[in-house]
Amino acid sequence: MNGDTRRWSMLLGLILCTMLVVVGTADAEKVKLEVYVRAPGIAGGTAAETEWENQMYAEFEKQHPNIKLELITPVGSAGYLEKLITLWAVGQPPDVWDHGGFVASYIEQGWLLDLSPFVRREPNLERDFFPGAWRAYQQDGRMWGMPHVSMSSLIWYNVDFFEQAGLPLLPVDWDDPSWTWDAMEDYAKKLTKLTPDGRFETAGVSIGLNGNIESPMFANLWGGDWFDEETHRTGIPNKSTIASPENILAYEKAVELIQRYGGNVPGNYSGGKVGMALRTPLNIAATAQQNAFFCKWALAPIPVGTHRAAALYTDPWMISSQTKHPEEAWLFVKYMTSAEVMKSYTAFGFGLAPVARRSGLYRQIG
Repeated sequence: MNGDTRRWSMLLGLILCTMLVVVGTADAEKVKLEVYVRAPGIAGGTAAETEWENQMYAEFEKQHPNIKLELITPVGSAGYLEKLITLWAVGQPPDVWDHGGFVASYIEQGWLLDLSPFVRREPNLERDFFPGAWRAYQQDGRMWGMPHVSMSSLIWYNVDFFEQAGLPLLPVDWDDPSWTWDAMEDYAKKLTKLTPDGRFETAGVSIGLNGNIESPMFANLWGGDWFDEETHRTGIPNKSTIASPENILAYEKAVELIQRYGGNVPGNYSGGKVGMALRTPLNIAATAQQNAFFCKWALAPIPVGTHRAAALYTDPWMISSQTKHPEEAWLFVKYMTSAEVMKSYTAFGFGLAPVARRSGLYRQIG
């Protein structure tokens, strides 16, 4: 090997070593964020949702090349909450996670980072969010989660049945004083049809009072609650108030509706068996996407009892109080709750997307 060849070999080796050092340094400088998300078939997760999330994660990494997302999901028989509890128990909590859960308990156990200092740096951030969603995870001047999806229980109803019975369509304004529990009963009476042997051919209204998550809402409609204020504040049962006069009245009203107008009749509410039904937008959207409605339909608010109430479901993105990268975690949470990402969520095929921002609802179905 002559001198020139040796010099070129040494130069090439030096260049390669320099490249390896640069690449290695770039990788080492990346901040790794552990993101805990649900998997298809777990806690309501779907393959479509996972596909969409992966696209959003890739775009975030593209916009922030100094941040690497490491996804953690439940595996095997482990549920979403069980896996999260295990991660905390072994001292390996994720930096961020989503989809709610027992948030009051997370707060009480000190799991969550207060997001209010970050939010205060974004003076116009609140303006685009629905007020109920924005307030969902605020407590004592602190903010424990950024709302992503948010939806209220609604009354779905069969417009064809209303027209056949000569009934006016239901109000759309939550503050309409005419839309009361008694008014709903009157509608249900006119929509109910019985077979000659006394069975329900058409239920006037289906409220599904069978232990579902809306059940406490019925108590709230009549001024009741299942637990005291301390329980709601901490997420830890303190005192049951289930036997209060307000609760007794509430469930008497519900049982009366079931007995008289088929309010707990099982079956496909979309298939022409029910005049009105208590449902969530997500349930309605899923049915609409399957083209399973065999009628014209519309939506109305929950009627008022002695009080106005509705079950509101808001899933937040949360940041761990133990994260070593709070600024990067906030960048990610702010991105996942941005108007652009919520519009993408709506457009991806989730139907009536129950996003928490007004600007995210850019189309309707029905």
